[in-house]
Order: sequence, then structure tokens, then C-alpha cells
Amino acid sequence: MFLLPYSFAIILIIFAHCWFGNDIICRSADLTNAIFSSNWIGSNLTTQKTIILFMTFNKEPLSIHLAGGLFTMAVPVFVSICRTAYSSFTILQKFK
Repeated sequence: MFLLPYSFAIILIIFAHCWFGNDIICRSADLTNAIFSSNWIGSNLTTQKTIILFMTFNKEPLSIHLAGGLFTMAVPVFVSICRTAYSSFTILQKFK
């Protein structure tokens, strides 16, 4: 009786973390593209160097890592977690 609401709450919390982690990845990639698309070529030399340095540091998108860097919080990780949990649940039900 109490297992269903608890399981739903845990799944919702994990989904929220993965959803917003995926959003951070997408937005950080869009940030680098937006800066490159701006009119930074016509600016002064100091600004150009700063923008090139910023784009160099942001080659890889930002992400939230879980379990000491083993997992990146994103939607595919959530799907993988759900599949593993369901598989484990069905195996445990067979032993019941």
C-alpha cells in the first residue's frame, strides 16, 4: 500500500534531476553557439581574446555528474535507471 506512492515520489525526484541536468547540457551548448554567432569579430582585440578563451573553455557542455563522475544526469540515464529498476523488480517478484 505504501510502496506505490513512495516509488512514485522517488521516480519523480530522479526524473526532475535528470530533466534539469539535460536542460543544463542543452543550454550550455546553445550559449557557446550564441556567442560565436554574435558580432564579436568587429569588437576590440581584448574582447575578441576573451570571447575566444571563453569558447575554448566551453568546448564540452556543462553537465551534472552523479556517483563520483560515473553518470551524467540526463534523460537517457533516467531511462536506464528505470529499466534497471524494473528488471530488478521483476526478478525479485519471481523469487517471491
